[in-house]
Amino acid sequence: MGKRVGRKVEIQCPSNHHPLVKWTFNEIFQQMAVDDNFYIRSVAKKAGVAHNTINNWSRGAMPSIAGLDAVLHALGYELVIREKREHAE
Repeated sequence: MGKRVGRKVEIQCPSNHHPLVKWTFNEIFQQMAVDDNFYIRSVAKKAGVAHNTINNWSRGAMPSIAGLDAVLHALGYELVIREKREHAE
């Protein structure tokens, strides 16, 4: 799962996860680093998902779009789909 840092457990994101999932874990870790009262459980509760859901993602389970969207929202972000921009040549 991960190493204990004080009262918190630092969880790892599998290297084969989608970049968006990796980014989400990175954001969670950043917020944990600056806020001593920020925990996986608090994110999960705010998102309306079980804390085991996020822990399972760290073990390789692929998040549902609804679950990932809820966690992103709890972190202050939104999942947006937009038309792909063409690269200028």
